[in-house]
Amino acid sequence: MRKYTKHLWLVAFLLLFFQLSAQVTRQYKPKKERTLKAQALEKEIQAFIDANINKYDLTPERVARLREDFEHEKKAHGDSQNYELSNLLLEAKKGELRKLYYSATTKSTLHHEEIPILADICDNGGFENGITDEYLFRFRDVGLNLDFDCDITLETLNLNPFIPNSIIPINDFNNQITLVNNDISVNDGEDPILSGYPNLNISRVHTGTNAIKLNNNIGGYGVTRMTKRFPVNSDFITFSYSLILQNPNPSNHTPIDQPHFMVRLYDAQHEIVSDLCIVADVSDTETFDSVVYGNLPLLYTGWQCGRLFTDGMENGEEATLEFIITDCGQGGHYGTVYIDDICVSESCRSVFPMVHLDVNPNVPNCPDFPIQVCGIFQLPINNDNPPVEGTLTTMTLNILQEGSVVGTVNTFTVDGNQFCFELDQSDFGNAVSGSYEYQAIGTFLLGTETVIGEDTSANIGPDAIFNNCIPSPPCPYCLTITTDVTTGTDNQQAYTCINADNTISGTGTEVVYRAGKEVVLLDGFDALYGTKDRFHIEGCTTNNYVARTAAPTKPVEQPKEITIDLIERTANSAIGIYPNPTSGELTVISGGASIKTLTVLSLEGKVILRQSAAEASSYQLNLNALLAGIYLLSVEGADGTVTSHKVIKN
Repeated sequence: MRKYTKHLWLVAFLLLFFQLSAQVTRQYKPKKERTLKAQALEKEIQAFIDANINKYDLTPERVARLREDFEHEKKAHGDSQNYELSNLLLEAKKGELRKLYYSATTKSTLHHEEIPILADICDNGGFENGITDEYLFRFRDVGLNLDFDCDITLETLNLNPFIPNSIIPINDFNNQITLVNNDISVNDGEDPILSGYPNLNISRVHTGTNAIKLNNNIGGYGVTRMTKRFPVNSDFITFSYSLILQNPNPSNHTPIDQPHFMVRLYDAQHEIVSDLCIVADVSDTETFDSVVYGNLPLLYTGWQCGRLFTDGMENGEEATLEFIITDCGQGGHYGTVYIDDICVSESCRSVFPMVHLDVNPNVPNCPDFPIQVCGIFQLPINNDNPPVEGTLTTMTLNILQEGSVVGTVNTFTVDGNQFCFELDQSDFGNAVSGSYEYQAIGTFLLGTETVIGEDTSANIGPDAIFNNCIPSPPCPYCLTITTDVTTGTDNQQAYTCINADNTISGTGTEVVYRAGKEVVLLDGFDALYGTKDRFHIEGCTTNNYVARTAAPTKPVEQPKEITIDLIERTANSAIGIYPNPTSGELTVISGGASIKTLTVLSLEGKVILRQSAAEASSYQLNLNALLAGIYLLSVEGADGTVTSHKVIKN
C-alpha cells in the first residue's frame, strides 16, 4: 500500500448520516476506502494509457530533448544503468497521456486545477504580509440542494476559481474570501455577528495582525476552499481556526445538511494522508459554545488548534494542505471559519484528543515476540477560561488484517504522554500469516463528555509482516511439554522454543524435540536410561521428522586451535570466510577468481539466501535474519568454479 492513513474521531459513537440528530465528528477517512478509490482511478488511467499508447507521438522537439538528456546521462554514468532510450521515450509518452487524461476528464478536479506556488508551510502562515500568493482559492455561492459528508469530493462540490487570486479584500464580510485584521474600529476586532454579543470577545485574529476568513455570514449554498502547497519538513503541521456554524433544526436537517468544516492533507500523489472533519451539533457542548441567532443556535468554537501528521511522507516531498467550509446543504444557513498560524507548533492543544502511533519505517518480516507497539497521546482541553484538561480513561489496540479485527489488546502502560502495548503471538489470531495493521483507540473524559481519539496504521505499508514465518498448526510458536513419554516415539516441534518438563522412560522410547531458537530442559525434565533423546535447533516442517545421523569424521593428524577471528580457507580453495562462527555479518574474500554468486543453504539443501556479488573480490553477507545453527555456503566464482563451506550462525 502506498500510504498508511490517520483516523481521529471525536465522538462517543459515530452516527449514521441519516439519523435525525447531528453529530460533531473529527474523523480520518478509512484507508481501505481511499485505497480502493485510488486503485479504481489508477486502473482507469492505465486503461486510457494502454488504449492510446500506440496512437500518441511525442513532438520532435521533445524527442530531441530526451535524446540529448539520455546521451548526457550515459556519458556521466556509462552503460551501467542498463536503460535504453526507447524505455525513456515510452515513459515520457505515458506521462503525457496521463496529463492528457486529466485535462480531458473531470474525474479529479484536484489533479488538473491551477496550482499555487510551492512555499514553506510557515511562509505567510499568519497572512501577515497582506497578500495570498502562496494560496489557491475556489468557491461556489449558488447552486442546488447538496448533501455533504466528510468524504465529499471536489468534483461533487463543482467549485469555481477565485479570480483574481492574489488580491483579497480586507474585512469584507460579505465576500466569501476576505483577509481580516485586528482593527478594533471594525466590529471591535471581532466577527460582525458575534460582536453583537458583548460577553463573547472572540478576536477575528489569533496572533499577529492578520488572518483569513472563508465563507461569508450569509446563508446560501456557499462552499469555499483554500489550498497551500509546501515541501514536507516536519512530522506534523498545525493551524489555528475559529469556527462559526449555524445549526438548523435536526428534525429536517440531518447531518448531511449541516454546515461542515474539513481540513485535508494530501501527499504528492494526491492521496489523503490525514484529515479533520467537524459537523455542526449543538448537543456537543465540549466542542461548541452557542448563542441564539435568528431563533436558531449559532455555534462557535473560539480559537482552536488543529494538527495533521505527515507520517509516511518523505522529507522534501510535495504536500497540499486543504481547507473547506460549507453552508447548510439546503441553502438557508451559513458556516464560516477564521484561519491563522499555519505552521508547526509543539504547543498545539484542542478540544479534540490526539492518539498517534509511532512510525516504524523498517518493518521486519517475522518479528520476534513479544512485539512492543507504542505511541503518544495528547489530552483534550475544553473552552472554559481557564481551559480544563481532560483525562485518559482507557486505551485499546486492535490488530487488523484486511480491515477486520483479528485481535484486541487492552493492557497498556503509560509513561508521561507515551503509551505502549506488548503483543504476543496469540494476539494475532489462530493462523499468523500475511500483513497486519494496528489501530489504537483512546477514550478520554472531558467534563461529562466521553471523547475518543483513534489512529489506524502507523506505517507506509503494513505494521507487522509474517510471510512464510510460522507454519500452520500443529506447529505452535512456543511449546511447553509436560506429558510423560513411556513408550514409542514422541516427535514435537515449535516455531521458536520448546520447554520440556516431562519424563522419558522405557527401553527404546524415543523423543525428538526441535525448535527454531531453543529447546530448554527444565528442572522437572528427566530422560531415563535406555531412552533415545534428540533435541535440535531447526524450524518446523510439515513432513514427519527423520532424525539424522552424524556425519563420519576423519582423524586430524595435527590438531590446531580454532580462533574465530582467523580466516577459514578450504584446502583446495582460495576462498576465505570470517568471522566463522558469526553473529550476523560474514565476510567472504577470494584470492583467485572474483566472486559471482553466494548461496546460503540449510543442511538439507534448501536455499535460504542467494545474492549476487557482481564479480567482486570480497563481499559482506548479512546473516542477521537467519536463526542460530549450521549452514552451507556455496560460492560461485566468475570462472565457474563452485566451492562449499560450512558456516555457523550464533
